[in-house]
Parts: sequence; C-alpha cells; structure tokens
Amino acid sequence: MNLNSEGFKNSRISLDGPRGIYYSGQVISGKIEFELNQSLTFTAINVVYHGGASVLWTEPQTEIYSGVKRYTQVEYRANEEYFNTVQHLCGGNGTSILHQGSHSIPFEFQIPFSVPSSFTSPIGNVTYKISAYLEAPPLREELERTFEVVAPLDLNKDESGDAQQPIEMQFEEMYSCCCSTQPISIGVKLPVSGYCPGQPMPITINADNNSSTEISKIIFQLIMKERYHSRNPVSEYTPPEKLLATMKKGPIMGNSKRVYTFEMPVPEMIAPHLDNCGIIDLGYFFKVIIKLSGCNDDMEDESEIYIGLIPLEITTRGNIYVHPMSHSLPKDPIPDPNSAPNFTSLPVYMSGGMGTENRSSSTNLVNTNSCTPYGSRSNMSTSTVHSVNAMPSAPYPVQENPRPYEIGFKI
Repeated sequence: MNLNSEGFKNSRISLDGPRGIYYSGQVISGKIEFELNQSLTFTAINVVYHGGASVLWTEPQTEIYSGVKRYTQVEYRANEEYFNTVQHLCGGNGTSILHQGSHSIPFEFQIPFSVPSSFTSPIGNVTYKISAYLEAPPLREELERTFEVVAPLDLNKDESGDAQQPIEMQFEEMYSCCCSTQPISIGVKLPVSGYCPGQPMPITINADNNSSTEISKIIFQLIMKERYHSRNPVSEYTPPEKLLATMKKGPIMGNSKRVYTFEMPVPEMIAPHLDNCGIIDLGYFFKVIIKLSGCNDDMEDESEIYIGLIPLEITTRGNIYVHPMSHSLPKDPIPDPNSAPNFTSLPVYMSGGMGTENRSSSTNLVNTNSCTPYGSRSNMSTSTVHSVNAMPSAPYPVQENPRPYEIGFKI
C-alpha cells in the first residue's frame, strides 16, 4: 500500500527475502523505501511487527419471546497474539527533518521460534505483518506488508516419540452360515506414523477371508481435520474433513487370502504446523475403509499421521530428502534454537538526508503493552505522541519457551 500524502511517492516495504516466506526463529530484514518531493519535518518513524490468529464463524439461533420465534445469527470469535513489537527507527524525541529525494531505511526483527505456521481458511487464520508508521503532525502515514511463516516440524525431535510409532489396525468380523462361523480378518500396518510431503508411506495388508462374503475393496485415505475454538462465547466448530489423497485395493474373494505391499505417497504440500496455536487445531489422519459385498456394513478405522518438514532418519534410507515444494519454502536453512546467535538490531537510520537532532545509537525493540504504536512513551515527547487503536493484548500468556516439537491433533 502506498503513502498518499502530499510529497510522497513510490513508497513500499521491501523484504530481503525474495519470497516473503520465513522459518520461525529466522531474522526478517528489509527496508522502508520512499521518495520525497520536498523536505518533511517529522517526529518518529517506527515499525510494528505483529503475529496473531483469529477465528470467526456464525451459527443460527432460535429464540422464543412470548410464544413468537425469532431467528438470529450468533457470532463465535477468538483472537490470539504471538508478538506485537515496536521497533524505533528514527526520530522519537522532538522533531527531525527528512530532505527531498529517495530514502531507504533498513529494519530487522527475529521471528520467535515458538510461533505457529501461517494458515488461512474461511473460518480462521494465522497471519503475520509489518506496519511502518510515519508521524509528521498533523499527518500520520502507514505502510503495511504481510509475510508468511513456516514452523518447521522435525519428526526426529518429537519428545513423545509418536511419529516413530508404527500404525497397526486390525479388522475382525464374524459371519454365520449353515451353523458355522466364517471370520474375516484384515490387518493393516505402516512402519511409522511420521512422514514428509513426497515421501512414500509403505502399507502392508494381510487379509484372511474365511467367509463367502466378498471384500469388494479396501480404501486408504489421507485426510485433514480442522477444529476451531471460540472464546466469546466459548464453543467449538469442526468443519467437514478434507480428503488429501486416496488409494484402493481389492477385491478379495470369499474363502481366500491376500497379502498386499504397496506405497502411498504423501501429497506435495507445505503442511502447516499449528500446535502452538490455541484456537485452531489441525491434524492429519490415515483412514482405512473396508467395503463388503451385499448389505453388510462397512468397517473403518483411522490413526493420526504426523506430516513434518524434516523426515525421520529411518524413512530416508540413507538418501537426502528434498521437499517437493522447496521452491515455495524459505531459501535460508532452518535455524536451530539451540545454536541461534543473539540477535542485534540495526542502528537508527542516520542517512545524510535526515536531521541529526535527537538520535540514539541503536534501535529500540519494545512491547506495545507499554508504548504507543509509535514508540516508547519514555523516549517520546508527550507533545508528539499521537494515539491509534492499540493492537489487542494476548488472550492468554504467550509461550516464553519454544515447544516446536510437541505434535498431534489436540483432543
């Protein structure tokens, strides 16, 4: 979005990452770029980094007053905040001058390791954005730029070990015919529960059909489930599950045995990791549906599958795993929270085009709970503070310690 006030043109927030996609824990850097047709007196230029989630859906409600029905729509909503930080770039105490010409003001910010992935759906979303504010009384200008975050899930670092556990399903059914029982026994097994996009899921089926009933087909599905939590009022909403991939085997005739060994590939996707989001649950499941001939009921079962970004070492077979959508992932390597260096902000913008009055030696990173979106109150003259709508406070304490390897669909 461009600044439209008198004297500005070609204004934008540019990011050094060409894709605008970053891993959690990565340093995001860029520039505020604009041109001035004439000199401008201003009080502060600040950047606000914000990450949060929100959900909203409506449900019909019937109310009866004095015997008269009234139909209304009830809104269910919730908001959650992961960070909301102001970075002071220049000015902030008294007035300074930006001279005519082109200006490029750099900024840097380290994304917290514990934030969830970006996510968008009709019901809820997890979004991240950068807002730049220019305070030049009586004018106040704003630029905004969104960016995406990928929370990388390393399946090897799941402390619960669930991703390394095998999946085993057993289906048993008894049929009676001529005073005898005729059992159907089908076993389905996967060696582990954790995979990455593009990887094959090895599936083994042992079918022992001792009945005269035909097993018409066995369907295998990879599905995604979502669940949304509202806090005003408190409720939950679960939309229909989404089918990501499917395969089938069969038929298996009566009084026969079959053994199948095959592979079902995980679809090419960037699977969002939302375990650190408290209002949106997202999980993946391996479902098996057994179709029997005639009027017999189907048999089905499912087990949770964990889709990560770094595969289990036992599933790579000594090969180097390459994500099938690496062109849509950040170019830089995944940061390690245990070896990440201490982040140091850039100095305040001190180009030759700006007045030297009231400069500081480094940027200020401050929480907006104790400042306006234009900087710390303690560092700004009260005569130059202009209030705007403050961003919402976190509805619950934001996680201080990263817990990126706790996985699973929360029950």
